[in-house]
Amino acid sequence: MFKKGVQTIVLLALLVVFPLLSWLYLQRGLDFRINAREEIKAKGQLPAQIDWADSAVISIIYDTGRFGKDELTSVSKHFADRKDVVFRGLDYRQPTDLMDSLSRVAGQVFPELRTDVRKLIFLINPDTKIVGAYDPKSEEGLVRLAEHIVFMLPPEEKRDFEFRREKEK
Repeated sequence: MFKKGVQTIVLLALLVVFPLLSWLYLQRGLDFRINAREEIKAKGQLPAQIDWADSAVISIIYDTGRFGKDELTSVSKHFADRKDVVFRGLDYRQPTDLMDSLSRVAGQVFPELRTDVRKLIFLINPDTKIVGAYDPKSEEGLVRLAEHIVFMLPPEEKRDFEFRREKEK
């Protein structure tokens, strides 16, 4: 009798409990991915006067007058080997159309704060659309920036191993 009860419990666990736990785990991951995709929708367009030749890359723009690349090291070191992520230092004092676009996005991302645009860094997708503004002084802002970059990157191609036989002597 005891053996039959143990078998029933094991069978129930294999047929019901483990697949249910697996489904819940996968559903949680899917929800996370859907929320992240929603967060990185385009919030504004860069002005037409800004034309980058390598527009097939993800750009992170920051004010060179306020930040050096050293302040962004915690994010830039993660993407140092990726050629499709570029950190662009711009002088925010130059084109006024750029400042207007960045101000609108900053107002959408930080509506409660009337923050100075020069204190933020911006994420630009390959279509030159502004998808996010981040506060580089907060650790949470830099973590969100890194997560959003990862979701925008195309998957890396996996390299196939090439097996070569040595010639027999």
